[in-house]
Amino acid sequence: MLEMKFDFDGLIQLLACNLYSEKRVFIRELIQNAHDAIMRRRAKEGDAFVGKISIETRPDELRFVLRDTGIGMNKNDLIEYLSTVGKGATRIARKEQDIEGLIGLFGIGFLSAFVVASRVEVRTRRLGEQEGWVWQNSGNKDYTIDPCEVSEPGTTVTVFLKGEEEKGVIHKEKVQKVIRDYTDFLKVPIHLNGSSEPINVMRMPWEQEGRSRQEISLDTRIYLEKTMRDSVLEAIPVQLPELNTSGVLYITRSRTFQRQLPRAVRLFVNRMFICEKETDLLPEWAQFINGVICSGDQTLTLTAARDNFIRDENLQLLQDALGNLVVKHLEELSQSNPKRFSEILRFHDLSIKAACWYHDEFFDKFADLLQWRTNKGEPTTTYTGEFTHQWRTLSQVLEELPHPEGKSQPLPYFSDTNAANQYFQMADAAKTLVVDASYPFEQNLIKEYEKRAKGKIKLVAVDREEDPNVFQELHEQADVKLKRLAEHMSQVIRPGGTGRIRVEARYFEPTELTAMIRSTEESTGGMKARELLSDPNTPEDLREMAQEMMRMSHNSALRLILNAGNPMVRLLAKQSFDNPNVLDIMLGIYNSSILYNQELMTPQNARIFYDDFQKLLRRDLDYIIEKADLQRQAEDLEKQRQAMQKNQKEGKKPKHLIFFLMTPLENTYQPFIETVREVIENHFGCQLFVASDKQYEDTVIENVRYHMDQAHSFIAEVTDANPNVMFELGAARFDLRERPIVLMRKNNNQYLPVDLQGRIYVDYGEKEGQELAEYLETQLRADERIKPLLNKTGRERYISPKFLKAVTKMQYLEDKIWQILAEQYPTKEAWQTASLDRVKEILGENDDLAEPVLNRIKQGISGMSS
Repeated sequence: MLEMKFDFDGLIQLLACNLYSEKRVFIRELIQNAHDAIMRRRAKEGDAFVGKISIETRPDELRFVLRDTGIGMNKNDLIEYLSTVGKGATRIARKEQDIEGLIGLFGIGFLSAFVVASRVEVRTRRLGEQEGWVWQNSGNKDYTIDPCEVSEPGTTVTVFLKGEEEKGVIHKEKVQKVIRDYTDFLKVPIHLNGSSEPINVMRMPWEQEGRSRQEISLDTRIYLEKTMRDSVLEAIPVQLPELNTSGVLYITRSRTFQRQLPRAVRLFVNRMFICEKETDLLPEWAQFINGVICSGDQTLTLTAARDNFIRDENLQLLQDALGNLVVKHLEELSQSNPKRFSEILRFHDLSIKAACWYHDEFFDKFADLLQWRTNKGEPTTTYTGEFTHQWRTLSQVLEELPHPEGKSQPLPYFSDTNAANQYFQMADAAKTLVVDASYPFEQNLIKEYEKRAKGKIKLVAVDREEDPNVFQELHEQADVKLKRLAEHMSQVIRPGGTGRIRVEARYFEPTELTAMIRSTEESTGGMKARELLSDPNTPEDLREMAQEMMRMSHNSALRLILNAGNPMVRLLAKQSFDNPNVLDIMLGIYNSSILYNQELMTPQNARIFYDDFQKLLRRDLDYIIEKADLQRQAEDLEKQRQAMQKNQKEGKKPKHLIFFLMTPLENTYQPFIETVREVIENHFGCQLFVASDKQYEDTVIENVRYHMDQAHSFIAEVTDANPNVMFELGAARFDLRERPIVLMRKNNNQYLPVDLQGRIYVDYGEKEGQELAEYLETQLRADERIKPLLNKTGRERYISPKFLKAVTKMQYLEDKIWQILAEQYPTKEAWQTASLDRVKEILGENDDLAEPVLNRIKQGISGMSS
């Protein structure tokens, strides 16, 4: 058996060049030994004993002195522990005495002093003993131990530096920085050069007791921003007693745009600084998280140099726990302060979604907390330059969307960058929601969300497929011209590339949107080719292929969807396609759609749009020049209108019956008026006049006189004795033609002029709606003065605007069109000889609907009794 030899000088060289490559580390190691000595004494004397570490820096004397009031050493301790490499008294005490808070592990830290020292002297006295000892070593295997006088228990270590080149390490500022960097957490006060207050803070702001939560939060933020040289967005307290770990994490205000960025996580073990900027302390997805972590040495396994830790299962447990803590904090914040939570997510939107995409475990935890840009869900009344979005989680979106029973729930989204304007406007008009998934990672994430829903939801890519909630098909017969317009535009618009744009027509909201551009998988391929070309690492052969793909697919797969409900599109469909100006308008619609979808704008599109805009300016100028002529034409038309009204007033009496309703015109009487109109027009086949329906004359009196002159009978609502009603009623009563007058009132308690007392009234009380309609019809049919009128031989049945609108089923046409049609052809007999050309003229820009309108009306009245 042979004994291994020990080369002390070689060991010192090893420590200096490898284990302790930074010279200042010896200060940390000596403070650590002093701390453990004080903790061992405290274990004997109780918590009342605090202890103290004092440091003196004497750079001019090339001397560094550290004193502690710890347990001290005797001669045996100096031989057994200080002079034996790898046999530390702290490690023995940890095992045998179970003392908490000890730092030392390996018994080699003291040797770090010889990295800078020519000689080290230790004066010490063991607690409970009277004799002191001095130990000296000059950096080799030989040392001396001699008795000496030491006044108090504890230890004083004096380091004599090798030379001038070493004294920079022990300047006051340098030593103070080492204390603050490495030992700020230690609960033993450390004084420097006789300072009255400790250099280390001993307790972190989040450990303070007796202070409010707001004060602790503010002090924590101040400490972090001063210590970490970072800006704090949200602090996350760390309390993991099961892992003997505490501290604080925080969401940095520095945005991250890449997967890997240096992170500032400072690690303390047993309150002694170990390392910082270690990415492995947190899950890989937590690129936006920094912090200060303090754990026990049983949680993490440290290296011999105490400047890092071993990557083992203990690290994995801590990493998972810290990651869960971040997610839990954000979940709680989303409930307690949703506005702030939303602001944080928006601030780190890209980095958080990148983390979700690259790390499945994070997406599993965070998928339902992610927020997405969506439209508001209701029509936008004012436009301020862009359609503002609203942030929602996918769960919130699904809650607001319809869920068909027994089927997957549709989730509309689009992935066209810069296309939010058109899709948000359309979805708002349709009162539905659409998700903007056009930013990096978002399309992949929303598809992964669908996959994990396991059939419960179904994505609808509105930029590549038609959402039935938004798009409606054309009418087979009425929209023939729109189909022809779309076909013609498909032939004449050449956006570039090898193919032509596909043009289709659909009904969608809002009607003021003339058209929209939609992409397909082919156009998406072109976008991916553009990404390859923008990457400097793309190989040359792949770059050539991408360039060819860009050329071949440029705009070839795009679809232009015309809005069939847009007035300009409908009017354009009626024009001659051979007119060059009409072609310019077609190109203008296409280019304005490209402009609205900014992602698809190309230099060629920009040039065409510029040319179109110049033509538009010239046409505006032509309009200004011709404005006087247009004004004169308008005046002529007004004269013709007045002449027509006069002729109508002086013409023959209509062949259908007209009732004139005298009633107050306040809003409270509008339901009553509409009920009477329903009975007179749609039950009796007569026309109802109300003085406010139409203005035939310039003055109120003349207008009322014209209405009354046309009437065959009068109905007067006299409940409130309204002055206007009384005026009209007086004029009717004293008319020589003695036309029937029916008085109606809600109750019989209302005071009325003496001249009206004793007359027969129809008391309808509180009846409303259908009940009132049935009551009025019964009373009027039973009236012996009205009955002869209704049964008059040869009277023609009046066809009301409401009937026309209902029988044609064209609800989208304006009400004034039905009113004009009813005035032109007021009766069943008139409609039987109605002119198609006149109907077209009345329909105006909708004249393509004239034939189906006429056919449906004739079919509707064919079985109607006169």
